[in-house]
Amino acid sequence: MLDAVLRKVRKRPSPLIVARDVLRKYGVTPPVVTDEYWLDVTAASHRVPAYGPVVPSESVWSRWSFPLPSPEGNPESRGQHLAWTALQLAWTDRAEELPIDLCSSPETVLRFIVESPGLLETCETFPELVAEYAPQLTIPGFGGPLEGVFDAAYAEAKNGKGHYADSFTLRDPSWFGRDSRGLAYEYFSGGMFGPHVRLHDGADYLFWLLSSDSGWLPEALRSALQLGMCQMTSMWLWDRYPIDPEATWSSRGAVSECLLQPRGTRWTPSIEGDVHGRAAIAAERLHLRDSVDQLVGVFRGYGVLAQARQYEQKVRRRRNPSAG
Repeated sequence: MLDAVLRKVRKRPSPLIVARDVLRKYGVTPPVVTDEYWLDVTAASHRVPAYGPVVPSESVWSRWSFPLPSPEGNPESRGQHLAWTALQLAWTDRAEELPIDLCSSPETVLRFIVESPGLLETCETFPELVAEYAPQLTIPGFGGPLEGVFDAAYAEAKNGKGHYADSFTLRDPSWFGRDSRGLAYEYFSGGMFGPHVRLHDGADYLFWLLSSDSGWLPEALRSALQLGMCQMTSMWLWDRYPIDPEATWSSRGAVSECLLQPRGTRWTPSIEGDVHGRAAIAAERLHLRDSVDQLVGVFRGYGVLAQARQYEQKVRRRRNPSAG
C-alpha cells in the first residue's frame, strides 16, 4: 500500500521543473533549479497586481505587469505560475531599464514587446492593460501585430460587450476635437483603478508634447493632446508638487503666481526663468532633442499660459454664470 502511494507521488512533476520547461519553450535558458534565481522568482510570485483601489507599495508589480496564471491546483499549475513570474520579472525590469513609456515611439514599444519572451502572447490576452501602458499602440495603424486585437477589443467595448471603453478612445478620431482635456487625461493618467502608467511628471509630458520628439504622433491627435494638457494645470503646474530638492531656481513659482492673478498672462523675465528651469529638467529626463531655449520659445509661442487661463475662466463661468 505504501509503495503504491510513493510511486504515485513520485510521478508528480516538480513545479520548478515545469517552470524550467516553460521558460525553455519561450527561448529562455534559466539556471539550475538550485540557483538563488528561483528564490527571487518564488518571492515575486506572491506579489499582487499593480492596480486596484488599495495596493501596498512594497509588494506590487511595476509597470508592464499582467495577471499571472493561478498557482492553485497541482504542481503543473504552480510551475506555470512560477514560469510566467520569471518571464514577467524579465520584461518589467527591461521596461524600466530602456525605458518604455507613454512617449516612447510605437516602433520602440513594439520592438520591446516582440523581443521579450512571452510578452506578445500576454498582450494579446490582455489588450486593455496594454492600452493603459502604451496608449500610442491603440492609434489606428500603430498596433503592429496587436492591431487586430485592438480592433476586436474596441468593437466589444463600443458595443457594450466589454470593459475599458475609454482605454481605446484613440481608435475613434472623432474624440480629438470633442474633449481635448479628457483625451489628455486618458492618455497620461490611465484608469482610476488601473495600473500606474506614468514614468515622469505631467510637466515633463507637457514639454515632450511641445517638442519635436512628439512629432511621430498624428497631427490631429498631437494638437488635441497639446491643448488638453495646457488646460490640465493640475497635472503639469510644477509648483503644485515637489520635485527634486536640487531642482530650484530663483524665479520658481512665477508661472503659478501668474495664473493666480485675476487678469492677464503677460510674459515677464521671471516667468521665462521659471519655464526655463522646468524645461531644463524635462529635457534632461526625457533626453529631448530640442534645446531648452527652443522649448521655452515653443511654450511661449503656443500660448500655454493663455490656454490654461482661458480654460479656467470657462470653468468658472460654467459654475457661476452671473460672474460673466
